Amino acid sequence: MIEEPPVPAPDPPPVAGGRLRLLVERWCERPIRAAWGGASAFAGHAWPGFALGAMAAMLAFCAFLGTTLRTGLGWVPDGVLGLVAAAFALLAAGGIVVLVRAVAAAWPWRFCFGALGSLAAMTAILAVLDVPLPFALALAATAILSAGALGGGISVLVRGRQAGWGHLGAAAALAAATLALGALLALRLAGPGSDPYLLPPPQVREAEPLQAPDPGAPGLWKTATLFYGSGADRHRKEFGPAAALRTRPVDASLLLPDLKGLKARIRQRYWGFGKEAFPLNGRVTYPEGKGPFPLVLAVHGNHTAQNFSDGGYQYLGDLLASRGFIFVSVDENFLNGSWEGGIDKENAARAWVLLKHLEAWRGWNAEAGNPFQGKVDLDNVALVGHSRGGEAAALAAAFNRLPCDPENAALPFAFGFSIKAVAAIAPIDGQYEPSGQPIPLEDVSYLVLQGSHDSDVSMFAGYRPYKRARFPSGGPGFKAALWVYRANHGQFNTAWGRHDADPPLSWFLGTGALMAGEDQRRVAKVFLSGFLEATLHGHREYLPMFRDPATAAPWLPRVLLLNQFEDATFRAVSTFDGGLDLTRATLPGAVQKGSNLARWRERTVEGRGEWSFQDKAVTLGWIRTREKVPSYAIALPPLDWNLTASARLVFSLADTDEDPSDQPPSGAKKPIDLTVELVAADGTVARVPLSRVRPLQPVVKVRFTKWAALDKAAFKQAWEPVFQTFELPLALFREAEPAWNPRGLREIRFVFDRTDRGVVLLDEVGFTF
Repeated sequence: MIEEPPVPAPDPPPVAGGRLRLLVERWCERPIRAAWGGASAFAGHAWPGFALGAMAAMLAFCAFLGTTLRTGLGWVPDGVLGLVAAAFALLAAGGIVVLVRAVAAAWPWRFCFGALGSLAAMTAILAVLDVPLPFALALAATAILSAGALGGGISVLVRGRQAGWGHLGAAAALAAATLALGALLALRLAGPGSDPYLLPPPQVREAEPLQAPDPGAPGLWKTATLFYGSGADRHRKEFGPAAALRTRPVDASLLLPDLKGLKARIRQRYWGFGKEAFPLNGRVTYPEGKGPFPLVLAVHGNHTAQNFSDGGYQYLGDLLASRGFIFVSVDENFLNGSWEGGIDKENAARAWVLLKHLEAWRGWNAEAGNPFQGKVDLDNVALVGHSRGGEAAALAAAFNRLPCDPENAALPFAFGFSIKAVAAIAPIDGQYEPSGQPIPLEDVSYLVLQGSHDSDVSMFAGYRPYKRARFPSGGPGFKAALWVYRANHGQFNTAWGRHDADPPLSWFLGTGALMAGEDQRRVAKVFLSGFLEATLHGHREYLPMFRDPATAAPWLPRVLLLNQFEDATFRAVSTFDGGLDLTRATLPGAVQKGSNLARWRERTVEGRGEWSFQDKAVTLGWIRTREKVPSYAIALPPLDWNLTASARLVFSLADTDEDPSDQPPSGAKKPIDLTVELVAADGTVARVPLSRVRPLQPVVKVRFTKWAALDKAAFKQAWEPVFQTFELPLALFREAEPAWNPRGLREIRFVFDRTDRGVVLLDEVGFTF
């Protein structure tokens, strides 16, 4: 008998939880599975194109970078070198990603290699180019995802009906969205960008105009130009066979001991010489006359070596030669950085080469038959430098007085030139410090120019050598600093331009806020020419423009200028560089005291990016009330300084972006005003408001790049303190209080009675005569 299989028992009726599970499966799980399957199928069709698009973006990016190398081989070989470098980078980065993928096993290996490898390689390249890592990753991810998504969409479209109509529609939408995103990114990178902190043009402040002609206008001398060099320059005939004067190469081996090996061979192959035979090349613009004429040597900074920089100062040469100066733009391009990485700590060599040029000029001035015989006034020599050249010019002035190289006594120095002045344009400082010591500047007049929107030297680095400049021998020396709003680094040199970096970094920089190049160079011409007129030609009538730039306003574009000034007659009351005692001033016997202050401390002043200015100042913060008026005073011992109404009280002030109660600052700040009081021995008080002389400029914020996040990552903060020198003639105090006598001065007071609250930095309090 055959037994029938048992009839299965009917399923029990679903309970409430079971019904819920069925509902979730029916309405959620099944559609999700279907969508996931469709997306997976779409990805299966799209990934080859995505990977190819990603690799295409990577290769195109590196090919373009290759064309910016300027190795001298031509742009096509340079582009090929970029492609080769990209291939190696892709192999390395893609290989690492493939190894990671082998562990994760999440996607096809070709997708990992092409897409994620390209992402890692591009991120690494941007990071090597000094793009902050988070922003480098975000930018690379945007480029790779955009190009990959476009490639993936095209890959699906190429498959046509095989991919399915739904996938085709999604691919078309993806390709269109990617193209739109890429176009927006390209427009942003190609555009000039903007600065949300941009200030309107300043109001022209009334000041007594200078009783002197415009120093930025051409002079009366006819000019000529010639070139001198080694006669064997591979790349520029003006320093080669066309050179009017021949110079002997100089051996800089002892100054560049680390330039050796492959790097030295690569550089020698391009230039045709090594560190043992650096040429002395210069382009000279000079007045056609008997002379003798003061000699001005100018040297460029560190730009791409193959993008020759020495021709970028011809505008200065034409002006200064017409005004009776011999102007030489010195070629030191062979010391500049290049694709192979550049030379480390080369600024000592830059300075030494400058002095070797002066030796050549000393010989020509004494050489019978030389076109410059007897035409050079070697008692009046100035050095001008831009960027690293600015530090090199100051270093050359220091080397000029030394018997040997401060780091190697085997290299003797025998220079001893009469260098009267050094001018630095956006200089760096501390790139080279002999034996770890800052460069001293003594008995040499010094001028420094700095642009607010300088994204190369983004901090006011030239403030440090300005502070170090001293005049122990007295005499006519002076120092001046000029901060130029909306000026960048490159426009002081016509060969460098509006971008302070090469591609791809230049794509990120905002240039919309910059002043016109001609305007920026107009500022340079007026102040550099006025400085040289005052120091080399003895035209002291130009000094007031450095005490107060408003006196030169008729010659300048409408631009905000902040200045500092000090001459050899300055005698310090307090520089705040002492020890721990906040009450002790620099002048022996002088006592500092505060009343009702919310802040009172001395601190090292720092610029953007925590850059130390190597200078201390006192921080004073206050909140004024009806009952309490804050003040800061310096009580003086009996003085034998013969103070008269012709002397000036001098001090430096800088606003800060701080609040005395530590609350975040809000709203636009107005200029701070205060009252300066001088108390005589008999108790008579003379009062002058700060605004009687000029206002204290509020903090100026700057945006360097096209993205706020990139600015914060690269530059840390949007502002840095910029000091202004205030000179209050004692005649103003006599005018305010006729009974007041400066000879018995007993106290200097800063009374914060005209602005309700604020925080300022105070420095360099003293008198000038």
